[in-house]
Amino acid sequence: MIFEDVAGVRTEVFHIHSLKQYAPNKARKVRKALHFVIAPGNPGALYFYTPWLQALQSSIETIIDSDELAISCHGCSHANHHFRDEFDNDGTAMDYSFDDQIRHFEMFCESV
Repeated sequence: MIFEDVAGVRTEVFHIHSLKQYAPNKARKVRKALHFVIAPGNPGALYFYTPWLQALQSSIETIIDSDELAISCHGCSHANHHFRDEFDNDGTAMDYSFDDQIRHFEMFCESV
């Protein structure tokens, strides 16, 4: 789990990429990439969904079993819906409307 700036908001994100694209003997064969982008439900913290994302990526690659296709999964917490740590300033927490949350997720999708 890492944090990235998404539309100016410190956001909990997760990226799991196919190992196929990094394997030296297969790097040239991978011709297509399929990206699954997950928006969490309630709760909006991505932490609850990371084991499922890992299983999803692994299962799909196993089922498809193609050296030419790399499967990646990405997830993004809702704006301001992550576990607090020493880098968060509780005094500046903002409320985000439904439309703000949609724009936040759109910006994440564009970055993937």
